[in-house]
Amino acid sequence: MAPDESQITSFVTKLKEQHKDRRGRVIISKHFAYDIGVISPETDLPTVRDLLVVIEDCSFILITVYESEKDKARATIYNRWTAIRLRKKLWELSGYLNMPVLPQVVNMQELSINTLQSAITLLDMYPSQWKLAQSDFETAVETLTLMLASFPSPHSLDIGSTFLHLLTTRQYDILRTFDRAPRVFVRGVAGSGKTVVAIERIRRLVCSDVDPNTIWYICENRALREDVRYRLQNIEGCSSVVATTRKSFEAKCKEKGIPREFNHFLFDEAHQYRVTATTSWFKMAQEALSNQLFDVVEPFQSLWVFFDFEQCTHEEETGIPLKAELEKQGYRTTLDYVIRNPVRICDYSNKFRVKQRSAAHDFNGCKVEELCLDNKGIHPDATAMDIKQRLLDLIESGINPSKIAILEKTEDKAKHLRTSLKRQFPEIQLLNTEEAVNKKSTHMVVDSDRRFSGLERHVVILIQPDFKNRQLMLSGTTRATHQLIIFKSKFKRCL
Repeated sequence: MAPDESQITSFVTKLKEQHKDRRGRVIISKHFAYDIGVISPETDLPTVRDLLVVIEDCSFILITVYESEKDKARATIYNRWTAIRLRKKLWELSGYLNMPVLPQVVNMQELSINTLQSAITLLDMYPSQWKLAQSDFETAVETLTLMLASFPSPHSLDIGSTFLHLLTTRQYDILRTFDRAPRVFVRGVAGSGKTVVAIERIRRLVCSDVDPNTIWYICENRALREDVRYRLQNIEGCSSVVATTRKSFEAKCKEKGIPREFNHFLFDEAHQYRVTATTSWFKMAQEALSNQLFDVVEPFQSLWVFFDFEQCTHEEETGIPLKAELEKQGYRTTLDYVIRNPVRICDYSNKFRVKQRSAAHDFNGCKVEELCLDNKGIHPDATAMDIKQRLLDLIESGINPSKIAILEKTEDKAKHLRTSLKRQFPEIQLLNTEEAVNKKSTHMVVDSDRRFSGLERHVVILIQPDFKNRQLMLSGTTRATHQLIIFKSKFKRCL
C-alpha cells in the first residue's frame, strides 16, 4: 500500500512553521539504512517512510513511520539499529560530530509535531554540549551530503580525495528517481561515471533486501568484468552478484535457456555490443523478465542499460533500441558531466567529441603531454627505448607502476611492446588489462585501447594513436585521471 504522502507533507509544513527562526533540514527516505549503505537486520521491512530531522540547537532525530501496529516491534528494532549506524557514520565522516541520533517510532496516523517534541525531550539525558550548535550546522549538512551521495571507490582511497567518491547531483538523482522504474536507459558521455552508477545501483538493490543472486551485471570486455567483480567483492552483501561478459550471457541463455531466476539486469558499455540474426542480448533480457514488466508485481524486476553511441568503435548493430523507440521501451536519462577526467584532460578529449563537454572537477598536477618518438616507433624495441626515460621519470616521481597504462592500437602491437619493455624493466610485471585486475604486486598495464575500454589509470600513455579514429581517440584519452601522455611519430606535429 502506498503511504499517505499528505500526512508527511503536513508534518513537514508544520515543522517549518514551528521552527521558522532556526535553520533545519528534513530528509525523507523509504529506508534510511538503505541510503547510507548498511544492510538492516530486518528483511522485507514494513517501514512506510524514514524522516531524518536536523535542527539547530537540537540534534539529529530519526523518525521511522509504520502503518500497522503489528509492525511496531520490527520497526523499533530497525529504527534503533539504523540510528546507531547513522551516528557512527556522522562521526567517521565529520571527525568531530559526536552527538546522538535520537530514535523515534510512530504510527502513520499519529504522526504530528508532538512526535518530534517527545523525541527532543530525550536530549535532557545528554550533556548540553551534545546539542547541534549553530556553528556546527553547516558541517552537519555537509556531512549528510557526503554520507548520502558517497559510493565505494578504490581510486579515491588510493589518492585520499573525498570528492572523487561522491556521486554527482545528476547521478544521485538518477538513482533516486528511477529506483523502482522497470526499464532505464542511461546515455552517459565518456568519463561520466556510467559504471559507478551501475555498481551503486547494485549496492542499493542489495541494501533494499534484493537477493544478490538475482542480480546480473553484463559488460563487453573481460577486463571490465574482472574490475567490477573486484569492486563488488569489497561491498557488503554484493559478492554473490553475477558479473559476466555479454558473450557469456548469451552463451548461458542458449545453453541453459532464458534465466528466469534473475530479476535485475544491468548492461554496461552497451554501445560496444554486437547482435546477430540469432542472438540479441536485449531480447533475451526482455524474455527473462516477466511480460508484466510495467505492472506493479512482486518480485520487482528491472533492466538498466548504460551506453554512449559516441564511443562505439564498430559499425555493427548494437541491439540498443533506436532513439525513437527508447521512450516507448522505458525511462531515458543522461549523464553529461565528465567526472573521471580533470579539466585539462577533458578539454583535450573534447577534440574528438561531437559535442563539447565540461569536467565536474579540477585539481593541481594534471597535465597532457604530446611527445615525439625519436626512432619513429617502427619496431617495438625502438618504441620501448623512446618511452623508457618518460616511464623512469614517472616512477621516480613516486607514481606506482600499477597506476600506469600503456595503450597500443592493436593487441598484437601491445603484445610485442610488452616483450620489448620487459627487457627495459625486468623488475616490473607487464600485464594485459585482464591479468592486471586485482594484482597487488608491482605491475604495469600494456594493452590495446579497445581492451582497456571502461577502465582507468592515473597515467595513460597512448602509443601512436590513430587521430582519424575519433571513437578510439575519445575512448583512449578519457581513461586518464591525472596525466595523459601521447607519443606520436616525428612526422606528426608535437607540442
